[in-house]
Amino acid sequence: MMDKDKFDDIIIGAGYAGLSLAALLTKRSRKVLVLEAHSLVGGCASYYNRQQFHFDVGATTLSGLAEGMPLKILINKLNLKSDYKKLDLPMKIKLPNGIILNRFADFDLWINELDQKFPNIDHRTFWNKLEKISTRAWGLLADTWSFPPQNLSEVLNLLKPSLLKEADLGLYLLQPLKSILPNEYKQGALKSFIDEQLMISTQTTSEDVPILMGALGLTYPNDMYYPNGGISSLALSLKNFICENGGEVLLKSRVESISDDLVVSTKDHQYKSDHVISTLPIWNLKELNPKLSDWVNSQASAKGEYWSAITANLAVKFKTPKTDLYHQLHLKEPLSAAKSHSLFISLSDPSDLTRAPEGWQTMTISTHALPSDFPTQRNEVYKELKKQILIEIKNHLSEYFDDIEETKFDTIGTPLTFVKYTSRFQGRVGGIPHSVNFMPWKWPKNVTPLTNFFHHGDTSFPGQGIVGVVQGSLNFMKRYHGEK
Repeated sequence: MMDKDKFDDIIIGAGYAGLSLAALLTKRSRKVLVLEAHSLVGGCASYYNRQQFHFDVGATTLSGLAEGMPLKILINKLNLKSDYKKLDLPMKIKLPNGIILNRFADFDLWINELDQKFPNIDHRTFWNKLEKISTRAWGLLADTWSFPPQNLSEVLNLLKPSLLKEADLGLYLLQPLKSILPNEYKQGALKSFIDEQLMISTQTTSEDVPILMGALGLTYPNDMYYPNGGISSLALSLKNFICENGGEVLLKSRVESISDDLVVSTKDHQYKSDHVISTLPIWNLKELNPKLSDWVNSQASAKGEYWSAITANLAVKFKTPKTDLYHQLHLKEPLSAAKSHSLFISLSDPSDLTRAPEGWQTMTISTHALPSDFPTQRNEVYKELKKQILIEIKNHLSEYFDDIEETKFDTIGTPLTFVKYTSRFQGRVGGIPHSVNFMPWKWPKNVTPLTNFFHHGDTSFPGQGIVGVVQGSLNFMKRYHGEK
């Protein structure tokens, strides 16, 4: 094996977990290689182009850019140029009873909106509690880089005074959010609002999500942004940073196996590294090495069924371009083969001509689905199901948006689509939902049975979403490279 094929670190996967960690390692003048199976970077937050239109593959949102938040810290560390704008009205939500809630970023505007739409309820006390928990929680996640602890010194790190004074937050990991919901939020439209918002951000509902993660999931619109050029624009900036600073990002390079001494094999090449960090979902590791297969089978997180998604992409021409870019449309019944009672809709900004020509906007729609509800092959049953889903989505869109003049390029994505383009096991996306029935200390550790082979990404703590995996990358650098 030639020296050019030897690296300090090999990262498997060029989603946000892999790219953010690779960029941070490259900044430390380490020789880094990123191996990605797909032809584009971004993972579940990737993109594709059709003629003059640039589509996000998933309805992913951008948050975590306020001072002290994970993406802001990452951008500052790498001195990246970024092009995004803060949203004053991050989301509009149409509830099952027809009420449309404007989910303002400003706290007082948001409470005023709730008071107008749902009067005679003490909204302020409840949401103020969520805000306080959320603010403290982000500080806690940044300080608990040694969680779950892997040795005695990491246990001792969790006992330092700055963490002990936040110990009461630990109780919020043991109780479901429903335990602090006001009575008026435990039924009807407000219960639907809470649960479907949580499905977007935490992949579960108030019955199951811990208070701590529920507070983060319900308050993330406070810090939500529109990325010019699409959700993949930051991923492309990270890729460029890596390549411009001595690292390599190889696309169409699916990892097929890893030896015990960390020889990483693709279809036509072998690479050696001192450290290998996988950002693949934990279930994908089983096929790489027998020791990893046994380890995955021993993990509680590897058991059970986890979410995938149904997505749709359209180019849309409205009579009047939409400046409210994110919408959640609640449904009386889920789509065929779907599980959640809502559609999440994201639109490109009408002024963002990198994504659509003037007068047009790209639209991405997403809802939760289970892989087991879909055929395993692209047969006639599968094709008919996709046609039915598209009809249902278009019907819902025409009811919600009454001024659509024209659409183009309507495509449907399913769990099989995510298998094809991300190689994620069964097309599972979104990581492991945080649950009171799955305690945080049960999450898979970064270390594995292979010496210097590490597990990272949305199936490791803190998991879930761009902001979660970037926090995980920052924590990884603190844990193994002593970064502040």
